[in-house]
Amino acid sequence: MDTIGLLAIITAIILGAILYTVWRNQRASEVFTGEMKALIEEAKMVRKDLNTIISNAEQLSDTMIQNLDERITRIEKCPEDLQMFESSGFPNKDSIIAEEAALKIEALRSVHPSIAVPRLYNEGYTIPEIAELLSKGQGEVRLILDLQNKKEAGV
Repeated sequence: MDTIGLLAIITAIILGAILYTVWRNQRASEVFTGEMKALIEEAKMVRKDLNTIISNAEQLSDTMIQNLDERITRIEKCPEDLQMFESSGFPNKDSIIAEEAALKIEALRSVHPSIAVPRLYNEGYTIPEIAELLSKGQGEVRLILDLQNKKEAGV
């Protein structure tokens, strides 16, 4: 073999190695470029999702603020409504309770004292209060309670 043939073989080997290296680098570059494109697309989708989340959060906060404003308006209006009801003769809680108690006492006055006295006593009324409510004497009220206690004791 002569030197020219040897040089041609060496040149072919070097040229083959260079072409292989260029091909391998180009292939690695294509893979890297593909991965970067996929990463960019994924980042775009994440950005779109974040924008949707932000938009939904803004709508939700606007709705919550609107609901709170409506509640504040209703609460601020409550004293006016209450004053209107009170001035129009709308019964308040105390008057309703007093009226119910009066009706209950009136109903108890219509039943026999042996039923009314123990009931009122069990509800916390004192002997003088029971006597006054039922228009009975305190002695009569005590007697009814004593008889009731003896009856319950089984004597």
